[in-house]
Parts: sequence; C-alpha cells; structure tokens
Amino acid sequence: MVDGVQKMYKKNFLTNVIFRIDYPQITEYSQELLKKFQEAIKSEFPILQESPGKIIEFSVGEDQKVEFKDKELLKWTFFSKNKKRIASVEHNNMTLEFLEYDCFESLEKTLKTLLESLKNVFGEIISTRVGLRYVNQISLEEEDTFNFKDYIDDSLTKNLEFIEDKNLSRTISVLEILEGEYSLRFQYGIPNSLYPGKILRKEFVLDIDGYTNDALNQKEVMDKIKVLNERITSLFEKCIGNKLRNIMETEE
Repeated sequence: MVDGVQKMYKKNFLTNVIFRIDYPQITEYSQELLKKFQEAIKSEFPILQESPGKIIEFSVGEDQKVEFKDKELLKWTFFSKNKKRIASVEHNNMTLEFLEYDCFESLEKTLKTLLESLKNVFGEIISTRVGLRYVNQISLEEEDTFNFKDYIDDSLTKNLEFIEDKNLSRTISVLEILEGEYSLRFQYGIPNSLYPGKILRKEFVLDIDGYTNDALNQKEVMDKIKVLNERITSLFEKCIGNKLRNIMETEE
C-alpha cells in the first residue's frame, strides 16, 4: 500500500498464502460429519485425502494413578482440481493454503465458503487463534548477488554490510510486532535455496504472518482477515523498492 492506495500487480512472488483458525476441540467430530463437510465444499475442493491422526488423553484414577489413552482422530485434506488450493480440517483447527495467489477477493470468497460449511456441519465455531500468512520468495536472475538496492528497503539489508567477504550460507531476521488487536511475525532475509552451501543466487524472502488470539465468531473472523490483509499489504509495500515493483508490473 502506497499513499493509502493498495496496488495490484500482474505478477507476484507469493509461494504460499495460508489462513488458519484454531478452535476448541469439536466434541461431535466424526467421519459422518466430515463427509457432510466434504459434500458442502466439493465444487471447489473435489479431491480428498484422508489421514489418520492421534490425540493422547489422560485421566487420574481412584488410586491417583495417571492413565493415558490414545484416541484416533481424522484429518481430512481437500484439494482443488489443479491441487494449487488446499484445505484441511482437524478436530481443533482448519487451514486454507493457496500455492498460486491472484487476489485477496478470491481468498476471501473461498474462506467464506469453508467457514460457512464448517458452521453448518459442526455448529458455531469460536476461534482461539486466527492467522493469515503471506510468504514472498523473491528470486532474481542477476549476478550481483548481494545488491538489493531499489529492490528491497535498505534497512532490511544492513546486516549484509557486517560480513565483508559475504561468505554466507543464510541470513534470516525475525521481528515480532505488537499492534494492539493483533500481532505480526515478520521474517526476512536470504533463505538460500542452496543451503547449507554458500549463497550464490540473488534471493530474498519476505514472510509476514498476522494473527490474533481473540475469541471470534465467523463474521468477526472475516472482518479480522480484511484488517490483517491490509496491514500485511502495507508492510510488504514498505519493504520493496521501485525496481521490484517494475518487475511485478503495476496495473493501473
């Protein structure tokens, strides 16, 4: 976001856009209900993969002896036809991941379908945590490996000046930002696709995760996701320079 206006790009470097909601354990969580959930979302996620899960429960007997019991639980993962969109449901969380991302409106529409289906099948869900994460893996075909001038804001690459010979295999920094009603976890740096070897390629990651631990209903979750998206977009724009914007081909 620049001067209060959110920019749209023809190209992006997003490799993963991930939404996750955690909630208290669903008591009525069964294969029968999961099949109803699958039926509700099959137009967007026609491919199903069922994975066994396990939770360990414990109880204290009359003799004060602690007894442990394994309980089998199901994790169902759903894929779009091209497998570029993935949704998964467990007894205490649901995730949605886009491996190809075009716009927030598309994510928002799909997420609304999932949350409505979750509510219709399992009842009202109140979150214990809601998160939205954007992972930008920027790879540039240039030989000047450590020069990110006008690609990435200078403040994010200052640590490269500390190692004069640039004999590095990786450099990642983490900022934890508190913003009142939500928090941001911002990871940035050179991840190095050749790790643990020496950095030889011009790469940079901007990984921004916005989240809240507030108890939210479905409508409040959708409202919060809009807020997180705007803040993540704003931070991303602050991180990049005009050379990168030109590569991404700003749409007017």
